Amino acid sequence: MATRGAPKNNAVVTTRVDEERTGPGVAPSQVLYFAGLGLLALFELVEWPVALAIGAGTLVAGRAARRGAVRRDEPVPE
Repeated sequence: MATRGAPKNNAVVTTRVDEERTGPGVAPSQVLYFAGLGLLALFELVEWPVALAIGAGTLVAGRAARRGAVRRDEPVPE
């Protein structure tokens, strides 16, 4: 006797996830950088708004650099 709703085959479905859609993995050097920045703010060697601005600027600059590298590889329209 078959169970209702049971799969008829054992097919495995896999999908490819684009790195661009999910975001790149965090490099260990970035983890150390932001941890150090957080420690500087924690021990009040820099004010927390300054640390936040530095961290945000670093992320924006890194993202712009990655996008620029992708665009340089594309053919130039004539």
